[in-house]
Amino acid sequence: MTIATQTCLVLLALGLLGAASLALAPLERLAPAGARLSPRTFRLVATLQPALLVSLGVALGCGLGGTVGLGAPALRAALDGTNVATVLARQIGPALAVAVLAAAMIRAYAALGPAAKTPAPFALPLTTRILYGGLAEELMMRWGLMSLLAWAGWQLAGRPETLPATAAWAAIILAALVFAAGHLPLLARVPSGWRARNVLLVMVGNTVPGIGFGWLFLARGIEAAMLSHALAHVLAWALEPRAPAQRPPAP
Repeated sequence: MTIATQTCLVLLALGLLGAASLALAPLERLAPAGARLSPRTFRLVATLQPALLVSLGVALGCGLGGTVGLGAPALRAALDGTNVATVLARQIGPALAVAVLAAAMIRAYAALGPAAKTPAPFALPLTTRILYGGLAEELMMRWGLMSLLAWAGWQLAGRPETLPATAAWAAIILAALVFAAGHLPLLARVPSGWRARNVLLVMVGNTVPGIGFGWLFLARGIEAAMLSHALAHVLAWALEPRAPAQRPPAP
């Protein structure tokens, strides 16, 4: 089995793990009124679409990404026994910097968005945020969609030896916009969620981090984007306000 095939299989396994983590969230609260599925069954069914999209994303990235210079350098280094530490050293710093920016955007949206005063229908567990965001979403949006867009731009440019910067950045921005638009349906679950202000907040709050993750994929590899996305959720979770612990009544 070639290193390329092993890389794709590992990425697929990681992506499916991320999709499966949705089963940890109370997705049944999003079920339409009158749904007859049990909560457990609804959760399982709700993970099928992300699993299929992850599989498609992995296939696209594996088939097209390498053609335009997009890849998974740390994973390949680990699989072929070369110096993976050197690759990771180049990824960690930029990934952390983008994660800090993304976490700030997440917290800003939490404070300014439509659910700031009205509780959202449910909150994703931290494990799901890390695995679904860091693994599944990155493999769908960056590894899959961005690779497809970059490949299309490379084709339109006449198949040059290297991916033109304009094609690369067009792919980064377009993938980030699709990533942001994918969060819009949740506004339907929040009162007055479809106001222009709320739509703008969702688009900006997700497009800016998406551009950062896309740049990481282009410049450092998909592992940097995945790590950054996962770290962003950890940092945002750490900054969430906590209710003060209640003291036991005095005797």
